[in-house]
Amino acid sequence: MSQTATIPRPDPDVTIHCGACGGENIRKDAYAEWNAELQQWELSAIFDHTVCDDCGSENSAIEKVIEQ
Repeated sequence: MSQTATIPRPDPDVTIHCGACGGENIRKDAYAEWNAELQQWELSAIFDHTVCDDCGSENSAIEKVIEQ
């Protein structure tokens, strides 16, 4: 069972892209901790490091505003 932490929504809404190829298959490293009371994993930290699954680049992600 996996669980994601509640993270505030950006305003305005954005998509995340690779700084090298522009792809949207971006991954971040994170830590999760087991919560015995709730019987589920809770995300406890998200790190700055990003990796693009499209090109393998390890660089900064770019936020692009979603036009309404």
